[in-house]
Amino acid sequence: MTMTPDEETFLDTLDDLRDRVQRSTRYDLLRAAALLRQLLIDGQTLVDRVNRQHRIRLQFEIMDPTPLPFPRDRIHANWSDINPNLVPGLQPRTVTVDREGLLRTVMFMSGPDDFTVHDVVKTAANVKGGVHTGSPKGAAQEALLEVDDHVQMFGVEQSLHSLRGLIAVVLAGMEPLAQAIRA
Repeated sequence: MTMTPDEETFLDTLDDLRDRVQRSTRYDLLRAAALLRQLLIDGQTLVDRVNRQHRIRLQFEIMDPTPLPFPRDRIHANWSDINPNLVPGLQPRTVTVDREGLLRTVMFMSGPDDFTVHDVVKTAANVKGGVHTGSPKGAAQEALLEVDDHVQMFGVEQSLHSLRGLIAVVLAGMEPLAQAIRA
């Protein structure tokens, strides 16, 4: 069976994400945010266009996002890596979510504020330069930029570093659709 242009783009996008997370330079992670936005968030997402024919129920396995067992007013800031395969051999509690559940998953808490996958991807793509550089829109993007000014992991801002785990989750969740396209 011949692939549609959208199917080819989808598979190439997954390959591009794999390559970018492997290199994990600041530029690669910014560009990966743009690809994540294209796959998961944009108006008519690439996933929706491709999956219209295949009708695969996409699911994403993430670490259980149950809140921490102590009062939030004692937390200055807390990043959560949602990738359950972060540490080989470790078997954390996990939950399975659909795309909307993934986008609502909290990746960062600062005081009373929660910052979701959607917030992190949109900030990296639309403010930090993944797609274009712009001014922050709203308190979530402003707060993420402020944290990134002070916290780095492995040479990149914390929010960009957190994309590495998200990409692993997205690639695993997209694999059934990729297999259906290749079949």
